[in-house]
Amino acid sequence: MLDITEVPFIPPRLLRKTLIDGFKISDDHSLIAFKLDIGNTEKITTGFKDMNTGQVLKTKLTNVGDIIFGCGRTVFYTECDTESNRPYKVVRLDVKTGQSSTVFMDDNPTHYVDIGLTKDKKYIVINSNTKEDSEVWVAERTENSEETVPRKLIQRVKGVQSHIDHLRDFFVTITTLGTKQKRYKICTLKDGETEWKDLLPFEDPTLVISEFDCFHDFFALYTKKNGVPEIII
Repeated sequence: MLDITEVPFIPPRLLRKTLIDGFKISDDHSLIAFKLDIGNTEKITTGFKDMNTGQVLKTKLTNVGDIIFGCGRTVFYTECDTESNRPYKVVRLDVKTGQSSTVFMDDNPTHYVDIGLTKDKKYIVINSNTKEDSEVWVAERTENSEETVPRKLIQRVKGVQSHIDHLRDFFVTITTLGTKQKRYKICTLKDGETEWKDLLPFEDPTLVISEFDCFHDFFALYTKKNGVPEIII
């Protein structure tokens, strides 16, 4: 899929010190975005390869954190501060035209921004996290990417962590809000509504929810009961 010797912006003397940090593929599989650590500096550079022509494009992005594809040949990526390497803003780029714009920025030096997609690929998710809490923004993933405007889905609350996904016509979150000893619970939010509802407010003190995974007709909870791992469907 990718031979780093064909990447024009890697100096030949650094080829042996260059690591592939990952890649993403567009929906139609015609374009890949690849991430490189050139010279083993922990600074990520991103490039693109046209899978139809086999050519590596001239477009190069520096100081990249995460990257995802929107629709078509639009990508969204987090840009890192050059001094601290902290991901602090989200940029939209049209790979075809080279036009880019900032869609989200968090200047607080204690906040780290990451970006992803819901499993159904309907929403772009922007998380602004600290070690203790988080704030979540979402934007619809549409063909009109220039109209992408994130909206705040979960407000930051001190000491509360939340993670979301989207399933059919509602959001799902795993959150510590309102729980004892910072245990996670599961809540849902119907599209178009504003009030989260507890779906599985487990009160069993021996059961600890650690993560969840959404599917079309169900979701899986990864838990521990009395320290023993369990999966609840």
